[in-house]
Amino acid sequence: MSWKFAGIIFKKNYKTAYPELLKQLDVKYSQSAEGFTFADAISRENQATALGQVNGNTLLLHHFLPYDCSYEPGAEGRLDELLMPLSSESDIMNYIVDDVSGTYCFSLFSDGKRIRRWAAEPGKIWCNEGNPVDQETSSVSKNAPPDIFSMSEDEAHLFAVWEAFAGIPFQKLVQDDAPLFHFFL
Repeated sequence: MSWKFAGIIFKKNYKTAYPELLKQLDVKYSQSAEGFTFADAISRENQATALGQVNGNTLLLHHFLPYDCSYEPGAEGRLDELLMPLSSESDIMNYIVDDVSGTYCFSLFSDGKRIRRWAAEPGKIWCNEGNPVDQETSSVSKNAPPDIFSMSEDEAHLFAVWEAFAGIPFQKLVQDDAPLFHFFL
């Protein structure tokens, strides 16, 4: 399967403050709906911003917003500037998964600053700033059935960090039919 989605994980429960969080991130919307699964939220057909709660974390899924983080060494993007102050309240992970191009990126923010930035494309790691976190590994998650969720080394690297940060294996969340997400259009 080929994944293409992006998002932000907040180590904070924003469920009662979704509108305020979206305003802080400069995401505009005119209506909302609830009752969507994680698979619905990461679907290529979803053009909304999805917000949901998993293990006490707030997951924001949006196909374009995470691209406003910079993955150029030493540079900051518009979203970096918004996430740094928010990370004073809780740790944050921004990420991009693009199996189509073979591009995988993540940034970790804590205590008002970016502490880690990593980005890879086929055959090349083009950004590797900050100290690697303990969860960074090049092995595929042992929970993944290899015939369904086979991963490249770079994808496995990103998902090892993602799973440790989110507190749940990606594969388990994809297969979960629970309506955990709200859509904001």
